[in-house]
Amino acid sequence: MSFPEARERLIQRIKQDNAEVLQLEKLVADYRKTVDTYERNIKEMDEDLKENKGESGDADKYDVLHKKDNEMT
Repeated sequence: MSFPEARERLIQRIKQDNAEVLQLEKLVADYRKTVDTYERNIKEMDEDLKENKGESGDADKYDVLHKKDNEMT
């Protein structure tokens, strides 16, 4: 293989590799967006669980007080 042929072949290989890298970078960016979305959803769910836990704790307190009130009357 002559030098110009080898050079052209190498240039074509570099172009192919660059295109593949660009495609993979886009894929990684999409995956990062997906992961960020899932992380936000998880945080929201955790906050909702904490809020609901607090509300159920208040409901339990109310039930106990209501039972005591009924016992007294």
